Amino acid sequence: MIIGEGAGEVLRRVPRDGREAEWVNLKDRLDSPEFNTYQAYEFFSPDGRVLLYFEEFC
Repeated sequence: MIIGEGAGEVLRRVPRDGREAEWVNLKDRLDSPEFNTYQAYEFFSPDGRVLLYFEEFC
């Protein structure tokens, strides 16, 4: 999981043991009409790994 803060200009990797807490913090702000919202993107590698990228919009 990677979070793009500052409109995606600063990338922050979320370690495996912190992902659940980050998800709780941002899930209600996905595509929200609120001032600070997040857009989610999902990418797959050829070997099946998944990258979740959440970009912050202000």
